[in-house]
Amino acid sequence: MHIFEANIPMPKRDEFEQYLPDLVDCVGLESFEDRLAVAADRAFDCAHLTAFNFYKDNAPRKMLMSAIDNQASVEEAGKRYSEVHWKRDPTNLFRDRSLEVGKYYWVLTSSNEVEDPDYLSDCYHETQIYYRASLLRRFPEYTMKLSFHRKRAAGEFLRGQLDDIQCYVDTILSLVRRHDIICAVPKSTDAARDAYTNKLIGQFPTLTERELQTCALICVGMTSEAIALTLGISINTVLTFRRRAYRKLNICSQNQLLRVLH
Repeated sequence: MHIFEANIPMPKRDEFEQYLPDLVDCVGLESFEDRLAVAADRAFDCAHLTAFNFYKDNAPRKMLMSAIDNQASVEEAGKRYSEVHWKRDPTNLFRDRSLEVGKYYWVLTSSNEVEDPDYLSDCYHETQIYYRASLLRRFPEYTMKLSFHRKRAAGEFLRGQLDDIQCYVDTILSLVRRHDIICAVPKSTDAARDAYTNKLIGQFPTLTERELQTCALICVGMTSEAIALTLGISINTVLTFRRRAYRKLNICSQNQLLRVLH
């Protein structure tokens, strides 16, 4: 297994760039993952991409499972990974070492380095994957891992090929995160509020009822004035509940609140 810090080079025009306008247009749509898989296949020779969010020591949350073929096997592998195999994955080095916030790290592995037979079977053999290049980025509240997977015939990832991928890392991560946020929010405001409330209860049980209500309504995009009208309280009281909740969550903005929950 090879680990090194990723220095993001200046973008250069290559095959991946021609897919960007289409990818931007279909963020949040069912076609996004398929089109991203095609772009990664043609530009980087990757059979599929995966993205996971890791929050503290909890099981990871799947953000993306994008494949050019074997989609059912890839989806099942992602499910098994979230349930069991993430603890056996040596690329999750942030679990036992400190990564600097804001920096990128490449972790390169191949199937012959995987010792656990069940993990090897479920996440490599079943998906016909041999090489994987995982890019880790540490955010204040979580770690995001974007992995590029290759079949054996495509060969291992070379440094120059990783440089090509790195030119678009910020763009790819932004697209994936935006797609994930849009898909995670129910269309109904009431349903979205309830969904956020349940997430908050599960992750932050110390929040009071009013703090939960305030945070959930912030997440669905309500202003302080709208929250005050909805809850039948004053704007100043809303600001007080928000301030108390943010202090408990160790955050200071709506964007950070959304990141914590996604």
